[in-house]
Amino acid sequence: MGTGTSHTYNDVYYSLLGSRTNAACGISPAFVVVVFDSLYFQTWAANHGDYGQINYPQCPSFSYPHHLFVFSTQSIASLDAMITFIEQTIPDGYYVLTYSYKDGLFESWENRHFETFENLGASLIRGVPNYYPYILFSQKGFPEKAVEVVGNNTIDLITLNVPLKDNFDYGYLTTDWIGPAKNWNELSWNFNNSIVQPEDSIHINIYGKGSNNENTIYEQLSISNSPVDLKNVNVETYPYLKFEVFTQDKVNKSPAYQDDIFLNFNPQSDVAISPGNFFEFPQDSIQEGDQLTLKLAYRNVSDINSDSIPITYRITDLGNHTLNSKTTTLAPLNEGEFIIDSVEFPTGSFSGYHNLWVEYAQNALEDYFTFNNLGSLPFYVYGDQTNPLLDVTFDGRHILNGEIISAEPVIKISLKDENPYLSLNDTSLFAIYLSKTGQEAEQRVYITPGIENGTIVWQPAENTEEASITYMPQFIEDGIYKLRVQARDASDNLSGQNDYEIEFEIVNESTITNIFNYPNPFSTKTRFAFTLTGTQIPDDIRIDIYTVSGKKIKSIDQQDLGPIYIGRNVTEYYWDGTDDFGDKLANGVYIYKVIVKMNGETLKHRSTTADKFFTNGWGKMYLMR
Repeated sequence: MGTGTSHTYNDVYYSLLGSRTNAACGISPAFVVVVFDSLYFQTWAANHGDYGQINYPQCPSFSYPHHLFVFSTQSIASLDAMITFIEQTIPDGYYVLTYSYKDGLFESWENRHFETFENLGASLIRGVPNYYPYILFSQKGFPEKAVEVVGNNTIDLITLNVPLKDNFDYGYLTTDWIGPAKNWNELSWNFNNSIVQPEDSIHINIYGKGSNNENTIYEQLSISNSPVDLKNVNVETYPYLKFEVFTQDKVNKSPAYQDDIFLNFNPQSDVAISPGNFFEFPQDSIQEGDQLTLKLAYRNVSDINSDSIPITYRITDLGNHTLNSKTTTLAPLNEGEFIIDSVEFPTGSFSGYHNLWVEYAQNALEDYFTFNNLGSLPFYVYGDQTNPLLDVTFDGRHILNGEIISAEPVIKISLKDENPYLSLNDTSLFAIYLSKTGQEAEQRVYITPGIENGTIVWQPAENTEEASITYMPQFIEDGIYKLRVQARDASDNLSGQNDYEIEFEIVNESTITNIFNYPNPFSTKTRFAFTLTGTQIPDDIRIDIYTVSGKKIKSIDQQDLGPIYIGRNVTEYYWDGTDDFGDKLANGVYIYKVIVKMNGETLKHRSTTADKFFTNGWGKMYLMR
């Protein structure tokens, strides 16, 4: 047998009595274990049991199990499964053949993995670098019989030949399954008459297989029965045939050799994956949530027109577990014709290294060869690890902790995420809690329309990267309340290490504090600050500024002041120390009077510690240029 690196790994195989067996399963780095019983040299098939091999019960691209066990070297769990299989399942005295396929990845092995092979008789394995080919043949329990071969470099081709002696007086030669066929015609054979002796016993068996059955069609045919007419074999029932030649010589124990066995039949068409005609796989590394897209050509490489045949696309993880799959059917193809098919998979539910498998005619009997019906494309999905941005406003503005707000506020909670593929379209991404000072437990605010004492509006992120909740509660009781918000994106990234929390005060009565200017004294401009309570904005707010002699020199109305809010206000407007005509005033002291009305009535005054700076509702300001 031989093995090589990633440059020549398609040449990896083992053979017994000249019968060659496929290298492994797929194209991923692996270690292969072959088990021979010590009496008949029969090899175990992959469906012998599930021991963690990636080709159980058989390789997806084949319709029958190979006589080998393939363990991925990209996973410590798979390597552990391999040594458990060797130590606990294979009986002492059985022969064990192991070899690397594509890359043994020895540098990632742990001590227990090496020890298992050293118990088989390996002495060089600890020093084998990655990508170096490796073969070991041993009889379990007899490490002194081990034979080990290691390549000299990453592109070396190594071979190991081991003679096995038996003591049989009979033997079988069995073909692989042949087909699928459109018509069976004739089977003929010729034996070497110079070798066939009277003491030789020879007969031939013919077996047929369909999708759900396997039966003997002809049994114990003698060599004189050649040729055999197979036209009466129903190809729909038995699209596959195989032949078994039995020879026995109890005297000389020498086999009789046939010169040839010839099967005449009409094969099915053969459609192959054909990236040479068209192949488009734009991204082998994509962000979680993006669409994985493949466009690939399929060509009829035979001289027979094909029927429509199913094709399956599968996404698997490194343990070969299928995470998602799609099946479609390609249109019939004339000889030499090709067709382009495309498939898309969302990647919102997984991240990391994966494989996209293409399996053409996986379970169909209409395609002749299957080796050209399988392809694998590795890709990497990098997960979303960026925190989303949470923003909370009260009546369109950010407030300080402990501020007074409207008793009927509009609280907008917005969440923005940079991932354009995983939409914020689920209300479970938010958790809103409200509590009042003096209450034992906070209350969950559920995101459903028309909740008690308020209304809530949910706006998912459909064509944008931002989702929002507009919460419009009605606070009947005065007091100090606390709002707490938890938020996360579709990848479970929290908006911050801590929840958003803020306290605010509710005063249902409509009042206003004294309006004072800031800064005071001022030289170029001064703004006006005050606090409103309740739920309504006053209809009229006017500030009249006078000289100390009582002359009104400036009148500022509500429209001049700009936006007014329930709660703390610092006006956008500033007074620059000019009169109503725009003339600059002289340095000195000026007094001002505030008039605030709502529904024609003077708004009630709210007392504060700043009232000491006012005399009978009159304020004082200093202009110092």
